[in-house]
Amino acid sequence: MGRIAGALLCLGVLALCVVGTTNVSCYSPPTPSCGFQCNAANSFQCPADYTCSRADGVCKLNSAPSSTRCPSDAPPDVPGLDGNATSPTVTMTTPAENTVNVPRSGSIVVQFSRDVVPPDATNFLVTDNGVEQPGTYSYDPATFTATFFRTGAFEGGHVILVRLTSNIVLAGALMSPLVPYTFTFMTFDDEPPTLVSSTPLDTATMVPVGSSIVVVFSEPVMGVDTTSFTVAQGATGIAGTVNANVDQETYTFTPSAALPAASVITITVSAAIKDLSAQANPLAPTTFSFTTQ
Repeated sequence: MGRIAGALLCLGVLALCVVGTTNVSCYSPPTPSCGFQCNAANSFQCPADYTCSRADGVCKLNSAPSSTRCPSDAPPDVPGLDGNATSPTVTMTTPAENTVNVPRSGSIVVQFSRDVVPPDATNFLVTDNGVEQPGTYSYDPATFTATFFRTGAFEGGHVILVRLTSNIVLAGALMSPLVPYTFTFMTFDDEPPTLVSSTPLDTATMVPVGSSIVVVFSEPVMGVDTTSFTVAQGATGIAGTVNANVDQETYTFTPSAALPAASVITITVSAAIKDLSAQANPLAPTTFSFTTQ
């Protein structure tokens, strides 16, 4: 059956149309502007006076208005442009790129330019310092909007990286890939720094009198000096100097002289030590001690 004969079948009820030797579904009135289903990747083509709309996946009458939508894409009375062979794009994100002080328990919302196959953890990637963040996904086809809901809260003061890959594809007959998109934001830092380790350890014994004292905090901090990082034997302070490592997490107290022998040495780090966030969260005051030889 030729192309013209195949096209005539579209004028009746929903029928089976033949283009060349390929059987394809055919749309019937009241949408005569739309004809055969088509796909440029396959061997069959549209009949005369029709062009394959790669946005809809059907043959569209050449004289049809540009706003015509065919049934595989949307009801024919829904206005909208006939998107050609363009890939979907990201039109909006919440949080926006480079936003700071984002609530740690907030969701991540992405809106696309067109309807896509619902994204998931394979193509809507959320990471913190390279670590994938746990969460669930939802998708609203009416607004082309995908949402990531984190399980629990993000870490405070961390940069979150969101990657939307080309594995996100257009919904419908032609599964065109998304133009990849990446953005970052920083979470609100409401977490105070903590003391995570010390050398010597708390309650250590037989510590050499020539030892220095090293403390490590959970994040970079400021305000660490001999007034906020103090060393004492009972009520008697021990003189020395404090030096920071380049990471600003590790600090070393070097006594000006040997520590008193066979003595309990007490170290206190105070709330004057704060993290580097805009909030300058203070350290919870911490004390530990050890005994020298």
